[in-house]
Amino acid sequence: MYIKAYKNDRAVFNPDCCVTPEPAQLFSWRPGLDAETNPIVIVEVLSQFTYKYDFAEKLPCYQQIPGLQCILYVDSLQTFVTAWQRTNDNTKWQNTDYKDLESGFELAGKTILLKDIYSNTGVPPFISIV
Repeated sequence: MYIKAYKNDRAVFNPDCCVTPEPAQLFSWRPGLDAETNPIVIVEVLSQFTYKYDFAEKLPCYQQIPGLQCILYVDSLQTFVTAWQRTNDNTKWQNTDYKDLESGFELAGKTILLKDIYSNTGVPPFISIV
């Protein structure tokens, strides 16, 4: 992920997942390595080793991406998702935390449930209801 407006310079990050509109807009970062520039959704999977970096370093940078609508942080050790969604006026972000497997949020007109995110991951306290 290439972020042009980062601290009057540029930054490249590697999120765990991103969704981009078609066609993707790429930045040639290094020979043979292109970086996305126009994501609409970014997903980071949190671990005890990446937690601080994901929130302290990446989050403020991600929020500088003009077309980005949602940043999801999915905890890998417990059932917990924090969603940062851009408000309608495009100048502010709203943060909502989710802990209940039956809870969910709207993303691109669809409801995303935590039980679907954590399905078959083995993350406590998930119990498969298949």
